[in-house]
Amino acid sequence: EDLRHPLEAYVEHLDEVVFQEQLGTMRSKTDRVARLAEKLCIDADVEASITQDVARAALLSKADLVTNAVIEFTSVQGIMGSYYAIESGESERVAQAIAEHYRPRFAGDEPPKDIVGKFVAAADKLDTVCGLFAVDQAPTGSSDPFALRRAALGIISILQSGLDISLERAIDDALSIYQESDLEFDREKTRAEVLEFFITRCRVMLHDQGMPLDAIDAVLAAGVLEPVTIIERVAALQHARSESADTFDDLATAYGRANNL
Repeated sequence: EDLRHPLEAYVEHLDEVVFQEQLGTMRSKTDRVARLAEKLCIDADVEASITQDVARAALLSKADLVTNAVIEFTSVQGIMGSYYAIESGESERVAQAIAEHYRPRFAGDEPPKDIVGKFVAAADKLDTVCGLFAVDQAPTGSSDPFALRRAALGIISILQSGLDISLERAIDDALSIYQESDLEFDREKTRAEVLEFFITRCRVMLHDQGMPLDAIDAVLAAGVLEPVTIIERVAALQHARSESADTFDDLATAYGRANNL
């Protein structure tokens, strides 16, 4: 029954599904994700063919949500979309991105394998994080109904897997798209909160991996904002500390004396 129509025909029906009361429908989200994904492609300076596939995959990424199969079995969202994309004549790369854009779904899950899926997944998750912070729906304590902590860790995982973009610039782009859609919010406050949210996720993740808090805090004290840079610097600092302890101690002593002067 679903295959009686091409996958693209279902996109317009996403207006019938609410993403979040203040942020509009899944169709609105699809449009924002497509715009943000293209901006990420520009930031990464990828070739035109990749940008075209990213735009197409982003447009179709949520279309299967209104198909009979996914309404009946929600756990196959994305997977059914990829099958329907192939049957509708879309390229294998676009279909793969549709299947992978929800990844990583949980801690330890693999990020998307292909670069097209990485762009769409990062844009989708960042749109969610920025939008919900903009409407004051940030996680509080143990409450995280929209799984924003998981989304942030997913974005960090995607960046680590080789997506060469600036998270800070991507956040700015996502917030600009929300402003252009006439959402009213305090941009500077939201921007600061989202950046701090990602830094906190990095701090927790590194500590869970066994990195000492003083090494993490030392890197953060330098004002580094990009998650991949934070992770690499903490690893380098801890490596120097453990592998060249005497040199590290001498360097710390010399710096301390100069700093006191």
